[in-house]
Amino acid sequence: MAELYFKLRAFEDAKRVLIDALKYLKTLKPDIDTKSKNVQYLLLMANVCLKEDMQYSDWRFKENSDAKQALIEARAVQGEVIEMCRDLSNDRLEDERELAADISYQIGKYMEERDGVEEDAVIAYNDCLSRSEHH
Repeated sequence: MAELYFKLRAFEDAKRVLIDALKYLKTLKPDIDTKSKNVQYLLLMANVCLKEDMQYSDWRFKENSDAKQALIEARAVQGEVIEMCRDLSNDRLEDERELAADISYQIGKYMEERDGVEEDAVIAYNDCLSRSEHH
């Protein structure tokens, strides 16, 4: 439902649905699938927040704390997913590493475009490359 609201540019409705979904996930057993869903919802939340800002001409170098927090949380939870994959010797470890690299890239892009802190962006980009050399 949140993705549909996002496509329709009903950003407030998308955020409302995502907040409810994230609250619901916290009530479930923290297994690998629940954590993966959590990461997906957090990334969608970040995209919704950033896309909502981009409607305005002054979006560059304008911090969006909700998007930043969602990206940072997504990176942390994705780290937990990777650890669970290692423990379970799961086949999807490489895919999860690619997703972690992509999250670090998105954080770097955020730091570069929104916060304007190039040092933090470089750290995030390096983290991306350490997770996936060909990202």
